[in-house]
Amino acid sequence: GRLPRTYCSQCNGSPKTIRPNWARERSGFSVYFEAFVILLMKAMPVKKVANLINEHDTTLWPILHHYVEEAREREDFSSVQHVGFDETSRRKGHEYVSIFMDLEKRKVISVTEGKDQHTLKGFKQDLMVHGGHPDNIKEFSIDMSPAFIKGVEEQFPNASLTFDKFHVMKMINEALDETR
Repeated sequence: GRLPRTYCSQCNGSPKTIRPNWARERSGFSVYFEAFVILLMKAMPVKKVANLINEHDTTLWPILHHYVEEAREREDFSSVQHVGFDETSRRKGHEYVSIFMDLEKRKVISVTEGKDQHTLKGFKQDLMVHGGHPDNIKEFSIDMSPAFIKGVEEQFPNASLTFDKFHVMKMINEALDETR
């Protein structure tokens, strides 16, 4: 139901909605319900969660975005030294995102639009916003993309490059197939 309202005599009699301690401001849901929805969204697509709880997905996305942004604000990248990254298609077609991972913690730390050397600039900015520094990065593990190589060399000149095993083996297998 709706939250109770009261009328404030000091505010020209305008109505004021009470602020319950069990809900986030202007959320419309209790924090317990939001926690339940977040757990469901970790296990299945948002659209399926919306169907399951008889809500529209447009009311659930803001919940997810709120808690993701809140968690991202607390991220600390000051100890990040070894980074792996690769691109993936975001949608059918040619819309790509580059995913950056702290290889020591085995955790995704940043996602940047695109798949060229400019994505390294975006990652560098995100790294610094969260307490990291480009000089602390010792190593990048990447595919053999000339754009990625150039981006690392420009944005992280102190880092060494390691080509990831998957892409090296793919190249070896393609060369072997061609030789056969």
